[in-house]
Amino acid sequence: MDREFYISSKLGDIEVLAQKAKVMIEDVTEGYFSESLETSKDAWKIGGPFYDKASTKATIINDIIFELMVGLSNLRSVLEAEGDDVEQEIKLYDFMDKHNCDREVAELLLQHQKEQETT
Repeated sequence: MDREFYISSKLGDIEVLAQKAKVMIEDVTEGYFSESLETSKDAWKIGGPFYDKASTKATIINDIIFELMVGLSNLRSVLEAEGDDVEQEIKLYDFMDKHNCDREVAELLLQHQKEQETT
């Protein structure tokens, strides 16, 4: 996989994640924070199940933003890498995506694969 294709692909993924986060934020804003509390009897509008839904959606948004940050960090590493390091970085991030693991595990998997190829 070449550098430009990898970067383009990951930017597309990041754009999709950003759109998902935006939709979730709008959903929480409209469904929870836009409620009008004119009297104390209106407190039910933001309590109980409504609060739980907003909390769950906020957790989802946090997860999406974490994925965005990881994706941007991976892109920065690929952009800063030079020569053979570019191919190594791309393989590493592909392993991270494919196996849903962190960098250390991906490095071990990549090292294991190279050992298998040489034997």
